[in-house]
Amino acid sequence: MNQYRAEEKGVLLSCNIDKNIQPVLSGDPYRLNQVLTNLISNAIKFTHDGQVNVNINLIKENEKSVTLEFIVADTGIGIAEDKVDSVFERFIQVSGDNTRKYGGTGLGLTITKHLIQLHGGSIDVKSKQHQGSVFTFYLNILKGKQQLPATSKDENIGQNKLQNSLNGIHILLVEDNIVNQKVASKLLTNQGAVVKVANHGKEALELLKKNKTDIILMDIQMPEMDGYEATQIIRHEMMAEFNNIPIIALTASALIADQNKCLVAGMNDFIAKPYLASELYKKKLLQLDPSCH
Repeated sequence: MNQYRAEEKGVLLSCNIDKNIQPVLSGDPYRLNQVLTNLISNAIKFTHDGQVNVNINLIKENEKSVTLEFIVADTGIGIAEDKVDSVFERFIQVSGDNTRKYGGTGLGLTITKHLIQLHGGSIDVKSKQHQGSVFTFYLNILKGKQQLPATSKDENIGQNKLQNSLNGIHILLVEDNIVNQKVASKLLTNQGAVVKVANHGKEALELLKKNKTDIILMDIQMPEMDGYEATQIIRHEMMAEFNNIPIIALTASALIADQNKCLVAGMNDFIAKPYLASELYKKKLLQLDPSCH
């Protein structure tokens, strides 16, 4: 949604993740996504033109955990000097002159600060009026296991199959959240996949026509065109060559009704967010004919 809103306003939204951050961490992805979504949404709201940059940096690391720095910077209207200290209060107005045009910060920043503090982190803001704002927060996150230890010869074989199954596979990732795009793309390319990214269903249909695609990872809730509609068009309105491309739904919902809706729309299977590359192999949707590679 943020990617779509940025494009609609002509604002460049970019995201950079430190390459030294290991791909598997043990935290609360839902709350972290909520925090980043709030900050990015707020930055886009107060940026008429220019850019919003998201940077995630590795600050320190030990055997059990990492400390990450998250920065959301914009070139928007900025915050008046006398308002900076109270920006995390409920419904604070960033500037009297801009209240009617932009509105206040609502509860987003208040909730954001609360969530960060609940996870033992801290957040601060630096801003200059008419130049932009920089929100920075820090979180200490436990390391996850890179890979479950193999307990049998069969499991070792399974790991080798995973590497081979993704190597050279062309994946179309349909996801509107820019942070999720970066994380998923890195996860998949690390396994040898070739990844193209679409921000919503309409863009996915265009990329599908122009690029070789072996499998589609389809988010459900997106602007412009959601995953259900995009899947139905692929299955029923596009050329026959696209009808049998495996489509895996990416969903945060554990409800059986929602999962059934994915299957009814024409998707082959679903994976709950956040997901691991190994789950793609478990779904047996990447066991493609070698001629497809």
